[in-house]
Amino acid sequence: MPSMIDLLKEFASNSKQWFYQEPEKRYELVKNNYQFFQSFFTKEKLENASWEELQQIGNHLHTLKTLPIARGNAFGRPNHELNYYRQQFINLLNNNIPLQERINTFKLAYFGSNSLGELLGYLFPNKYAIFNQRSGAALEILNIPMEIKRGEDFSEKFINFNKALTPLRQAYAEVVTAQTDLPLNLEIDQFLSWVEEKKANIQPTEPICWAVGADWGRDQGIQISRFLEKGIWEDGYGASGKETNKHLLESVEENNILVLKSSTTIGPGHQTPMTIIKNIGIVQSKNNWWSFNVKWMDLPTLPYKVEGKSFRKTIEKIKDTAFLDLIKRLINGDTKFLKSPIVTIPHFPLNQILYGPPGTGKTYHTVIKALEIINNRPFTEQETTKEKYDNELLPEFNRLKKQGQIQFLTFHQNYSYEDFMVGIRPDLQNGQISYKLYEGPFKQIANRARKDSNNNYVLIIDEINRGNISKIFGELITLIEEDKRAGNKHELSTPLLYHKDEENEFSVPNNLYLIGTMNTADKSIALVDIALRRRFVFEEMMPNAALLNKVEGFDLPNWFAKLNQKITAELDRDHQIGHSEFMKIETLADLQQQFYQWLLPLLKEYFYGNPEKLQEIIPGFTSEEKLEGEAFKTALECLIK
Repeated sequence: MPSMIDLLKEFASNSKQWFYQEPEKRYELVKNNYQFFQSFFTKEKLENASWEELQQIGNHLHTLKTLPIARGNAFGRPNHELNYYRQQFINLLNNNIPLQERINTFKLAYFGSNSLGELLGYLFPNKYAIFNQRSGAALEILNIPMEIKRGEDFSEKFINFNKALTPLRQAYAEVVTAQTDLPLNLEIDQFLSWVEEKKANIQPTEPICWAVGADWGRDQGIQISRFLEKGIWEDGYGASGKETNKHLLESVEENNILVLKSSTTIGPGHQTPMTIIKNIGIVQSKNNWWSFNVKWMDLPTLPYKVEGKSFRKTIEKIKDTAFLDLIKRLINGDTKFLKSPIVTIPHFPLNQILYGPPGTGKTYHTVIKALEIINNRPFTEQETTKEKYDNELLPEFNRLKKQGQIQFLTFHQNYSYEDFMVGIRPDLQNGQISYKLYEGPFKQIANRARKDSNNNYVLIIDEINRGNISKIFGELITLIEEDKRAGNKHELSTPLLYHKDEENEFSVPNNLYLIGTMNTADKSIALVDIALRRRFVFEEMMPNAALLNKVEGFDLPNWFAKLNQKITAELDRDHQIGHSEFMKIETLADLQQQFYQWLLPLLKEYFYGNPEKLQEIIPGFTSEEKLEGEAFKTALECLIK
């Protein structure tokens, strides 16, 4: 394989063509993106950016621009409040905060690590180079070592990648020299792209690929976790002394690729075959004819669902050219040209919490999010209208809840680990008390998910912040972490309370998703157990006046917005009024009833003992007298004059 210096010399002789000639004209593309981010990403512009202006970000990131579906998910419509987007991007620019902290606190729906790694490279090109799956793969080709730590997150990978580039930067400046007026790190990124594109020529022979299974039957079950942990793959028949697949296994050689998979059927009547690619590895050596040492890859594109193709045997040579091309693209992190029927499984956070003031639709949206997870795809706006929700989504949610694929519960102050996970409960039979082992809702749904690995399961925890998290979760607070889940790289298991034998060690399956809701009027997010905050993705849900309509000539949306502005100024944003309480109001009589029966008592509670502040919040209501008709409407309008 050519050395780094050899490849730099070859790139130097081809750099003008690479940067300036058709069809790519890469210099113009990169220059345009670079100028956009340097111009647009200032604190002043971001603070006032409109949604349409923020959408332009998706047109200047290669990771999103070339994948319309990904760009549509990230910037097709707002996934958060506009101010949330602004603040997330402003925080990235704050050099007073360590870079690692800025990266770890950056959370936007459908804005993945590859996009963030590209954005950081454009924002700070004098310090950092763009980091994504492609550039990481190029380092391996160049034989440049990159420090890898067990369990490291993206921020650590980004920093370690840029440290590893130091010798390449020096060599590039000496061998290639500057070919454009772009910052050096952006030229380095183009060199890495060139290296990755040249990879096929660097590796002239196509490796043989095998589809292999991991199910050893009812007695021993799925072996994926063991295979990945020990860096092996073994044929279950051979391990039990049978020579069922011996002729194929003896054909497997070093450097062959193993595609660890499971196969099933889906759709109406289960007529459509489907394969889920769990992992991809390279055979390093053979212990014997049925046991191999394998270097399993850590690919962010996996697991990957392939509809229309199935491998039902324990080991099978892959001959389908389209599938072989897919494997190469998955290894290279390139899904740009993938077409139906091959579809990726969208990434949903395994643990997420919807938080905001009461009445902002948190519980409502748990229904939608649960069904998106079950169906392995985000829903379109047309699929989540109020009519669709009432007539299709909610009935389907209740059906799945009844059959056990979705479970819903509410935390409260007396809720315990024994209620949630496992405990001992008294049982009265014929006047005699005995004590029986009780499995709580978490243990029950985890067991169901473990037995049905081809489907996703969802546990919804309403009012999650009202419970004592440390007391309720116990050891689960560690086991629910993504990398600690069963089948993942750093899988952990632990003996359960009331179980002493090792066979009853428990781990959380990778297809069990947790969705929590949190009312910030009860507790600010800053006061939430830090262990919970580290393990959950938090999505803010705030009041939305645009969802309300005028009522008999009264500007309810404007009044609602002004009311929440007053509450935020006098109290805080966590105690704002939710829009859901006003969405069914059609007449002034409806509004009057809602005002006196719900809103006024709530505001009196918020400003208990401070009537002057209450008068500032709702001017026009000066006594205990109940206003009606035009007098009520006139009093309301005092707030928006």
